Amino acid sequence: MKVKIITFLGVILAFNLMIASLVFSDSVFIVMGTVKNPDGSLVNTGLQVTVTNETRNLTVETVVDNKESGGFNAVFMDFENKSVAEDGDTIKVIVKDNQASIATQTYKLTVDDIAKTRAIISLTTSISEECFKGDINGDNAVKSNDAIFALRISSDLLSPTPQQLCAGDMNGDGKIKSNDAILILRKVVGSGAPSKKFAKSDKVNIILDKVYGKAGQNITIPLNIDNGDLVSGGDFTIVYDQSSLRVTDISSNDSVLLESNLTEPGKLKISFACISKLGSNIANLHFTVLADRLPPLLLQSAELYRSDALPIIVNTANNRLRSEITKPDNNLLFQNYPNPFNPETWIPYQLNKGVDVVVKIYSLSGLLIRTLNLGYKSAGIYTSQDKAIYWDGKNEAGERIASGIYFYTIQAEDFVATKRMVIAK
Repeated sequence: MKVKIITFLGVILAFNLMIASLVFSDSVFIVMGTVKNPDGSLVNTGLQVTVTNETRNLTVETVVDNKESGGFNAVFMDFENKSVAEDGDTIKVIVKDNQASIATQTYKLTVDDIAKTRAIISLTTSISEECFKGDINGDNAVKSNDAIFALRISSDLLSPTPQQLCAGDMNGDGKIKSNDAILILRKVVGSGAPSKKFAKSDKVNIILDKVYGKAGQNITIPLNIDNGDLVSGGDFTIVYDQSSLRVTDISSNDSVLLESNLTEPGKLKISFACISKLGSNIANLHFTVLADRLPPLLLQSAELYRSDALPIIVNTANNRLRSEITKPDNNLLFQNYPNPFNPETWIPYQLNKGVDVVVKIYSLSGLLIRTLNLGYKSAGIYTSQDKAIYWDGKNEAGERIASGIYFYTIQAEDFVATKRMVIAK
């Protein structure tokens, strides 16, 4: 997308390269330049300028420091009287505004430049209004850190400059969101078009799991998803009762790039992107319970994107923090956390009466891997890390099991329930 350039961005850059061998010896080389706006007016002072003799790996950093001429100069000197510039050398000048690259000029020195007693080479270059797509941080390369910049902008942790907006808006919708981060990651790894064919009916359900806690306790609320294999990124806003809960952290598995904005009390903004399969868990929200109330947690907004950065139809399911002080109405088995995990995980559950509890872990093929006999457990809520069922990822022989999909089943008298979990190494 081309943007209309304002102020200092998208300048017409006029470089006057002056080689003054009459005044200086061969070991001194001066680059003098002028930076102008598209209308020919001079730019203000303060732009950062980097001049490099790429052939000799020599760099001078300077600034536009002359209001009247919009000019800068860079002096290369070698006190051993060795030449710092010869014909054929490549001179590169990069002009930046607040670390965002706004102009680049490359010039190759000629024999005349070096041979003349005094040579002035006038170069006028019209900088393309098309920015370097994906290069949000202005280092003239597209890397995964640019995707992180996109997520920080999407979650309102960073306000983009016009140049960053141009570079980060990969799909041309005038905004930077997690789907732009997806496209940046695809560009980093050199991915072509996604191989997966998507149906128009693809839908994804996002669930803020039911969690129990009491005042003074630290709790983890999973943000879970079904059809996770369809999802490569998303943007969320979650609101909660700040008088009952205080957020302490947001975590995710290692395959997800995630940025979260925790600065506004009562509200979380989360943006994430990945190329590998997401699985069933987007993130885990960590809170401290401040009061024994039953506050709701609401997905105020949720947008998900496929690997081609197009939106997915989303259904959301909100929930609330429930007090551990009250007796549960029924028996429940919850999703383990973290999930995927390596090498250990916790399995939360609740009981509406006291019973003997057994948990069995099976492979995808149905082979019994491990039996966890918990013995008698009274009625209650076993969701916090100090109460949930702990599994160290080992079989009955004490050996670490391989990565893959496994199932865990709880049996508490006549209550039986099964859920899936993933070990990722």
